[in-house]
Amino acid sequence: MPYRPSYGLDALGAAPRLGAIVPASGISATFGTIVTFAYLLAVEPPFLELSGGVLEVILFLTAMGSMLALATVVGGFVTAFYLFVIGLPAALLLRERIRSRASLFFICPLIILAAGFVHYRTFGGLLYAGDSFRTLPSMAMVLVFAIPAGLLYRHYIIAMLDEADPD
Repeated sequence: MPYRPSYGLDALGAAPRLGAIVPASGISATFGTIVTFAYLLAVEPPFLELSGGVLEVILFLTAMGSMLALATVVGGFVTAFYLFVIGLPAALLLRERIRSRASLFFICPLIILAAGFVHYRTFGGLLYAGDSFRTLPSMAMVLVFAIPAGLLYRHYIIAMLDEADPD
């Protein structure tokens, strides 16, 4: 086997688990933002109130595109934070058991629901404290980000572990 210098960067096996955070958070933030914006546009379509001409429509589309881009970036950072705080320790504890079906169907969904519940109780409860009807869409929006993030994070960890260990 040829010598492969590592400089001790992967002493705990954390390199593939850290490297999987970026693609998982980016893809899940894009998906979650698109689904959230589609839901918000379906519930309260703001374009029905446009009464001006073409210039108002162009300004509206430019503003919506800017808001979509900003929400995707913010969602990516928030998703990456939760993957780092909750997903990375869970992945370090699971080690090679992350490849098993039990981790896919039992452990990962529990971690995803726990992360979604923590985020919802921290931020969602503050936003919708007095209105119990709006708590279900709020929790659904949190899970739209959390479920793809957890499943993609697991997928990218396995792919990076396979790439790091060619044997």
